[in-house]
Amino acid sequence: MIRSLYTGLSRKLRLSRHLNRLFSLFPVKNNKIVFSNFQGNGYGCDPKYICEELRRRNLGLDLVWLVSDPSKGKKFWDLPDDVRMVKFGSKRARYELSTSHIWVFNSKGFEKPEKKKGQFYVQTWHSSLALKAGECDASDTLPPGYIEAARQDAAMTDLMYSNNDFRYELYKNRFWYHGPVIKSGVPRLSVLFYTPDSVYRKVREYFSLPLNAKTVLYAPTFRKDMRTDIYLFDYLRCLECLSRLYGAPFVFLLRLHPNVSALPLVCDFGEKIKNATYYPDVEELLAVCDVLITDYSACMFDAAFAGKPVFLYTPDLQSYISGDRRLYFSPFELPFTLSSNSEELCRSISGFSSSQYREDCLAFFKKIGLEEDGTGDKQVADILISEIERKAI
Repeated sequence: MIRSLYTGLSRKLRLSRHLNRLFSLFPVKNNKIVFSNFQGNGYGCDPKYICEELRRRNLGLDLVWLVSDPSKGKKFWDLPDDVRMVKFGSKRARYELSTSHIWVFNSKGFEKPEKKKGQFYVQTWHSSLALKAGECDASDTLPPGYIEAARQDAAMTDLMYSNNDFRYELYKNRFWYHGPVIKSGVPRLSVLFYTPDSVYRKVREYFSLPLNAKTVLYAPTFRKDMRTDIYLFDYLRCLECLSRLYGAPFVFLLRLHPNVSALPLVCDFGEKIKNATYYPDVEELLAVCDVLITDYSACMFDAAFAGKPVFLYTPDLQSYISGDRRLYFSPFELPFTLSSNSEELCRSISGFSSSQYREDCLAFFKKIGLEEDGTGDKQVADILISEIERKAI
């Protein structure tokens, strides 16, 4: 069995080298940009909002998006008609990557063709501010194969960016990366700062939300043991507390992390509780929701940067810190209340003060050196256009 495994790996490596040699003969196309969101996971995160800004400028660019299963169609992946769809990991994807001027990815850990001279790679990453330790700081828990791929990825990367000093220093010193890092807004936050009416309509129609209803999004992260019972609490009681606070009815949107999205969760979905796990873009959910509940997910920061109330539900705080992941910040220094059960969560909601929350957030933003105005999509698009224009001369 071991011999057959090594034989299979050897064949794969030989094929990869053969394709690299073959595609190296094809010229790089100056106006082509290839995007990937979590290795083929659809139209979202920073790559989406960079792509959207480039589309708005109508420059005649060849925009290519990698998805895991093109047969599901553009509607399933929420892809615009003018963005080409290619299967992630396919020979065609390797060709597109080998002949594109610019790569825009938000994750590491997967094989890429050898980058040619003149190609430009932007690694956007997928969180504006980390709570959970990652990359170098989590190397004792990451698979060796991932670490090797992440180092190779960092060696090819030409640009990273951050909207805060804390993340900026992580990129400079803890990501196996030695290239330039710039201070810039985070592109995906544009939809939270400047939410189009079309996004409100799209989300409300998708979930058939009543016109007078507000929404609370619950978006927890995954656990190493892949358990899902940890996500269950008294959702209906939570809705009652929010309704009393805001003087309006609420609907609960539950979105599981992609790592556990396929696992069963015993929950009575219906008019008051909606399954938002498979909605294509979490940033649109964050933009439309009135309140966010999460645990250790970095989406808490995106919501807070845009002024959204955030509550943390952390029934396993000590076991998570000791068994799952080290945290960069103590949960008690964050500008959010922590609750370990439904009763505590309802007390936190009932006692919420918008003025105190705003004051606590501003103090935290000052601590991390935040600079964000919701125009990161335009800032990064400007950089890519300048790169294209520079090569065209």
